Amino acid sequence: KIGMLEGTKQKIINSYDVEEYGLKAIELDPTYDGSLHLLGRWHYELADLSWIERTVAKIVYETPPKASFEESAEYFKRAIEAKSDEVRHYLWIGKVYIKLKDKEEAKKYLQTATEMTPFDDADKLMQKEAAELLNKLK
Repeated sequence: KIGMLEGTKQKIINSYDVEEYGLKAIELDPTYDGSLHLLGRWHYELADLSWIERTVAKIVYETPPKASFEESAEYFKRAIEAKSDEVRHYLWIGKVYIKLKDKEEAKKYLQTATEMTPFDDADKLMQKEAAELLNKLK
């Protein structure tokens, strides 16, 4: 249990750096999809912390990082606007909408992910994951 708490503590500490550098990168180039995707994932991962992880965050910091699935969706939408041929953007925004319990939006993005032309094996794996999530929503 101590190891889990230490890992969580480090994850929270690192999250501040990720947010800071992600925001700086967007400031330098607001149309770079990689930075937008990074902050979408950052919001997703922090919004998805378990109860115990949130408790650790409150112990480590008086004010833990603020993140939400709604903000995550906004960053992924911006990433899609910046580069619409990336399977990962559609997979992750689909996951966000699953967390937000918006099945129709999730289906829309996951379906798009499955229909895209994959660039590499990583895209194929993400398409497989999108298809599996899509099947669970039916």
